[in-house]
Amino acid sequence: MTKFSDLNLIDSRLDEKRKQKAIARAARLGYEVVAINHRQAKLDRKTKIPSAPERPKEVESDYLKVQGKEIKVLSRLTVTLNDSAQTIVLRSDGVSTYDVLAVEPTTEKMFHKACTELEVDIISCDMTMKLPFYFKHHSIKPALERGVQFEICYTPAIRDTSLRRNVFHNALALVSSLKGKNIIISSAVENAMELRGPQDVANLGSLFGLSEDKAKAAISTNCQSALVHAFTRNGTIRSAMSVQKVTELAPDELWKVKASLEASGLSVEQLRELEAKTVKKTPRQEITPGEEPKEKRQKQR
Repeated sequence: MTKFSDLNLIDSRLDEKRKQKAIARAARLGYEVVAINHRQAKLDRKTKIPSAPERPKEVESDYLKVQGKEIKVLSRLTVTLNDSAQTIVLRSDGVSTYDVLAVEPTTEKMFHKACTELEVDIISCDMTMKLPFYFKHHSIKPALERGVQFEICYTPAIRDTSLRRNVFHNALALVSSLKGKNIIISSAVENAMELRGPQDVANLGSLFGLSEDKAKAAISTNCQSALVHAFTRNGTIRSAMSVQKVTELAPDELWKVKASLEASGLSVEQLRELEAKTVKKTPRQEITPGEEPKEKRQKQR
């Protein structure tokens, strides 16, 4: 069964009531995963990325209670990049507290750097303006190989007719350069009524130049791939590989396992078998005080 996602539902700076309404509407329309986006635009060497805000309280909606709907709410950080010096903030401790990491490059140099070097999950561009660069294949190819997703936000085209032309022009150019691959479509709503259902968004994707299958993937499987990429990135932060059993995960982190399973095609039983083979306990060797380890004594002989 297809699971629909919106990885840029609404801005975290908007009031709580507006966010709650957006989440409730998303669940009602059939989305199962959404992300609240925290934008970090003004940057300098002293900028510290704040930790991800606490997850929203249970959505107060009679509809959700009656229908038994469930929706996973994630945190996302989007950093606007104007020059290379700003990329240092991506190493801040606060960054790892977010479920998803995205960057919004504003220059050709930063777009190329984001595609080829930066450890991010999503690259998003301001589609409402005439971009000062082109989506060149030699820049995009490394991002595709690394599993990075490219984002198109549709609500600006609905909200303001004067912005519609730029949104469609940029979206068509991006889809053409990527050949429809690694694209996610998000909403970035300012109020709940701007949010469209999955089928309407898929239809909009066809206007962006996506085939029917790829338009559907842009709100489902590609989003799941972005979450798996995020899980992998967070699991190897600062080049330190961490191993954690599925049974040791906190309840609010089990979505990561589900996303990984869907992307890999493994069952829970297969994952546990793989875990048993990978994580082995080393028997503890008892050593009498003053006595050398057994292995060392054998080598000396």
